Amino acid sequence: MNTRELLLSVMRESREYRALTEGLSLSRRRAKPAPCAVTGLSEGASPVFLTALAADETLAGRRVLILYASEKDAADEALRLTAAGVTAYHFPARDYNFNITSASRDYEHRRLLVLSELLFGEKPMAVCATAEAVLQVTVPPEELIHLSVSLKSDRPVDLEKLTKTLTLGGYSRVELVEGPGQFAVRGGIIDIFPPSESPVRVELFGDEIDRIGVFDPVTQRFTETLEGDILIPPAHEAVLDEDRREKIISACAKQIKKLSEQNDPDMRTVELLMTEQAQLKDFSDVSFTDKYLPLIYPDGNCFFDYFDGLCVIFDTANVRERANSAEALTMQSVSDMISAGELYGKMSGVWQNPWDRVQTALSVMPSVLIDPFARSHPGMTPAAEFSFRTRHIPPYAGNTALLLEDLQELSAGGYRLAVLCANEADAASLAKTLTGEGYTAGVCREGSEFFGENVKKYPVALLYGDSDGGFELTDARFAFLNYSGVSEGTARFYRKQQRKAKKKNTEKILSYSDLTPGDAVVHEAYGVGIYEGIETLTAAGITRDYVKIRYAGTDKLFLPVDQLDLVSKYIGAGADGEVKLNKMGGADWHRAKSRASASAKEMAKELIELYARRKRAKGFSFPADDDMTAQFASAFPYEETDSQLSAIEDIRRDMEEGCPMERIICGDVGYGKTEVALRAAFKAVMGGKQVAILVPTTILAYQHYQTALSRFRGFPVSIDMLSRFRTKAQQEVSLRKLRRGETDIIIGTHRIISSDIEFRDLGLVIIDEEQRFGVAQKEKLKKLSIGADLLTLTATPIPRTLNMAMGGILDMSILDDVPGLRSPVQTYVMEHDDGIIAEAVRREIRRGGQVFYLNNNIEYLYTLRGKLSAEIPEARIAVAHGRMDRDELEDIWAALVRGEIDVLVCTTIIETGVDVPNA
Repeated sequence: MNTRELLLSVMRESREYRALTEGLSLSRRRAKPAPCAVTGLSEGASPVFLTALAADETLAGRRVLILYASEKDAADEALRLTAAGVTAYHFPARDYNFNITSASRDYEHRRLLVLSELLFGEKPMAVCATAEAVLQVTVPPEELIHLSVSLKSDRPVDLEKLTKTLTLGGYSRVELVEGPGQFAVRGGIIDIFPPSESPVRVELFGDEIDRIGVFDPVTQRFTETLEGDILIPPAHEAVLDEDRREKIISACAKQIKKLSEQNDPDMRTVELLMTEQAQLKDFSDVSFTDKYLPLIYPDGNCFFDYFDGLCVIFDTANVRERANSAEALTMQSVSDMISAGELYGKMSGVWQNPWDRVQTALSVMPSVLIDPFARSHPGMTPAAEFSFRTRHIPPYAGNTALLLEDLQELSAGGYRLAVLCANEADAASLAKTLTGEGYTAGVCREGSEFFGENVKKYPVALLYGDSDGGFELTDARFAFLNYSGVSEGTARFYRKQQRKAKKKNTEKILSYSDLTPGDAVVHEAYGVGIYEGIETLTAAGITRDYVKIRYAGTDKLFLPVDQLDLVSKYIGAGADGEVKLNKMGGADWHRAKSRASASAKEMAKELIELYARRKRAKGFSFPADDDMTAQFASAFPYEETDSQLSAIEDIRRDMEEGCPMERIICGDVGYGKTEVALRAAFKAVMGGKQVAILVPTTILAYQHYQTALSRFRGFPVSIDMLSRFRTKAQQEVSLRKLRRGETDIIIGTHRIISSDIEFRDLGLVIIDEEQRFGVAQKEKLKKLSIGADLLTLTATPIPRTLNMAMGGILDMSILDDVPGLRSPVQTYVMEHDDGIIAEAVRREIRRGGQVFYLNNNIEYLYTLRGKLSAEIPEARIAVAHGRMDRDELEDIWAALVRGEIDVLVCTTIIETGVDVPNA
């Protein structure tokens, strides 16, 4: 039994939990089940309760739907359940694409995967979603069955029928399959990339399937053979057959006629409708199908047409409110299109089902309504209320004194106690400490068959592993305490799923598909030649495929395709762009390799000498991390990625050495560079040193200042800012405090490298967006940071810096893990269209979000603001650029962060790392 199984078994021992499951079993047998209301679950107990319910054997065969108010909570819960061993899926809501010519279908593919699992899968499963997602109109179950393709080895395939079904289901036929929703037919090979994560390859022998398996879309190579039936669901939710196309064409024609009869018709709208008509008549893959959903699916089918099981609603009132808001926003967009003449207004049907559809579903299936406190549920009358008595216990973050204080109180109350540690060594160490304090404590190792008995045997059982947090379950007389402060079960599982293979720093050819005839290539033994394609040759009775490479003169090399690792793409060229070919067996290639080797050795010698001099320089050795450092780390509100943790460890090791650190942190926007830098800053301050954080713009300085104030709140760290946001008098005060050592961290623009700046004891310099500073400014920085540690943050290092890092002169840490649950960015490239821009802005404002409208012509910014104000009079619009007065710019930025501005029309002043998550 492991930690999670222990928590689940304790939850199921609870009197209220047993009564609830009995009530659900009775409800299942009733003709009209009534919901069960649950209250009193604390923050730490609710995840355990949901996991127990989703994995309960007494509910075997049951599917569980868990509804949340927000997408993030739903996605979090799906990952948490999966980490606990439950088959769980996140069913996302998708943005209806009414008038944009191309859009990402990532969410649509995820939805189709879940619907297919519900329809064809047999094992128990949990689905986590928002009410908006489950109420959106989707493909009817019978049509999903009709459009799904079943494949099995040794069975014949009707290639024409397969191609037609895939095309009707929304797949695009391509030459090379690289992403979901594509398929390719090449001779006896059929490649299909369904909505799932793995693309499928079907190899035919005649018209019969010989082998089915998975292939890598990057290398295009077969990786794994699959056994049994393979089911390929459609790639689009809104499927257009010939009849539906005719219905939409007819609706467009009616609307065009209506517009044409007006005195002053909007020709842009007429042209839009005529374009839609033309695409439908050509049987093109259209992207505006959501606009005509009532014509495509008049019955308004949704998720509940697929689902039969247990429905759990978390925070009922909030879920209902968000569902009603989503419906209102969708209908407002539809109303806007009708008003603009872009949609035929006499269509009957829905795009988004109302909340009543949830209440109808709950009248035929058992359900649980989870709320923190007892409340009424309009439209739903609970059959019974189950009140759990739980209490949230915050993590201790290694605070032994506080742990001992709580243990004394709980053990006196007769509680069984379990304490979670980060690992087995920490658990053993804490066991010794508790034993010394008079407790009977022991480590219960995961997998021990006596695990459950050990919990009862010891007044304090020491565990290690993952968990979601501490809690007290009163009626079971049990308390679970998180000593380590590490509550990352979900994040750790996410990182396992997202862990990337490290790429080699070469341009290796992965497959012949990466080359086109005429490309220059380099063979390790023969040098530079020209790739001329693939040829099939028979030698000694064996037929094989060979890569043909032409060299100088009449020389040709036929290389077996399984030896492609010996070949690289040629990335150099002469001054005139010509490629000089080598002669096979000639001495010129060997001489060139020898010269390059000698040059590399000479450069390496210089680099080694420079690196050695830097290592010999005297620096400050910071003390090892203490309890306060651990508390600062645990106060981070998000889960760190693997690469963040690795970078933090690299910096810790550098700072504790005796020579100055010079490290680059390279990572994309939003990958967590700022948190890594703040960890380093905290360590420096705890070591008694001052920290300077240099940024290129005043806005970024202000944002970093606000972030630092928030992040260091509750810790003894003094933070100040120097930029043109500060008056001369304020700057004088800041400089005086800096000289006296009263300021621990100073954040600023170029002002902090001025000649009048004096530090009392500078220990760390952090440079954000290093590529934005010039050579002269960097020379000043070198003088400023003599003997101090230097940390550089960048998303796009300049070539010289990157070359020094790759050569080993500078140390580099790369943040290359996508933060957990980050929403994918959807990019649309299209011709400028004021109507589409206005609609996109309206949609974002209705969602409660904010908008950046970027244009680098300062004079034109005010014209843009005027246009938007005329189109969207309800929007709060402001302008920001680098020539503005500092007080005005500061006021605008503060208002934007507070949510008082809907649209900021601005220049690239925002490009240097500003963070407005709501935009």
